[in-house]
Amino acid sequence: MKNSKSKTLPAKTVSHTGLNTALTIEELQTIINDLQIENTVLLEDNKKLQKTLEINFLADPAQKERTTPFFYSNPLPLWIYDVKTKIFLEVNNAAINHYGYSRKEFLAMSVADIRPAEDVENFLELQRISQEGNLIHKGIWRHLKKNGDLIYVEVTSYNIEYDGRPAALVMSNDITDRKKTEDFLRNSEMRFRSLIEKGSEIIALHDHEGKILYMSPSIQQALGYEPEKRIGEFAFEFIHPDDRPRMKTILANLIAHPGSSAKAQWRHKHANGSWLWMDGVATNLLNDPSVNAVVHNFRDITTQKEVENKIILEKELSESIINSLPGIFYLYDETGKFLRWNRNFEKISGYSTEEISRMHPLDFFDANEKELLRNKINE
Repeated sequence: MKNSKSKTLPAKTVSHTGLNTALTIEELQTIINDLQIENTVLLEDNKKLQKTLEINFLADPAQKERTTPFFYSNPLPLWIYDVKTKIFLEVNNAAINHYGYSRKEFLAMSVADIRPAEDVENFLELQRISQEGNLIHKGIWRHLKKNGDLIYVEVTSYNIEYDGRPAALVMSNDITDRKKTEDFLRNSEMRFRSLIEKGSEIIALHDHEGKILYMSPSIQQALGYEPEKRIGEFAFEFIHPDDRPRMKTILANLIAHPGSSAKAQWRHKHANGSWLWMDGVATNLLNDPSVNAVVHNFRDITTQKEVENKIILEKELSESIINSLPGIFYLYDETGKFLRWNRNFEKISGYSTEEISRMHPLDFFDANEKELLRNKINE
């Protein structure tokens, strides 16, 4: 083909590093945005190409040489193939560089050769049913490079006449990185939703005042509320009045320190009117644009609290009984570590609670008595 004085499109190189699955959701979203911007620029450039192709290839095949600069220098892979034989008739430099085949190799192949075997029948079927009009097909397909790499491409095809024969002009845009990123995000979101919806912990998002923005489905089983009905309500309305001032102070300190976390236990009102003990941790992510909320994870510890309170009551009762004894009382294990003792023991011995906790029973006797008692203990 002869050189043309027609203005050519500026070449653009679009590249992206491979997907790093260790990236955060925010970083992955940034990658998608970058890819979308890159793709938008390419599409704007190729509108000019498509217009020229429609004018020159479609309307006036004799003037096809005018499209040469647009075809060969376009940054996206382009090719022309015979719609009957499916043999490549022409390819541009971007196709050669991206797919790894030489021009000679391309022209000896059919378009089925760059597809996985399992995709060929679908491609041929589409060809059979879409021969009317200029636009043959626009969609996403899988292609194979010469080195065997499988890539996902967004393809646009046009019916044209080339050298007097029915042909198709194809534009291919590799979206493999974008698709991997989108798939990764989609799978991550599915896993995240599964954890939220099936997990026993309650997850809530609220603003700096405690207004609820999101409530996980697990609250219905734990506290009897429909999660959607909690949206817009204030979290403090469901906290026991005696715990409310303390929880407000904790939230105020949390808001004052972006990125910080705080743990707390409080009583939360059940839908049936009862009060259940909750244990949770809140993290201030108000400055994180992807969250913009305080994230609260909490769980029901009512049973645990009841057991703890029972133990405390039993301990207080036993101590009351021990301290009511008129003489000295103490209890120690096989190593000689004091476990329990009454106040009379401290009063008569003169040692404090802390001192007794570090002593051995034999420390209260002289050397002769120590040896005698040691022998008795060993017996």
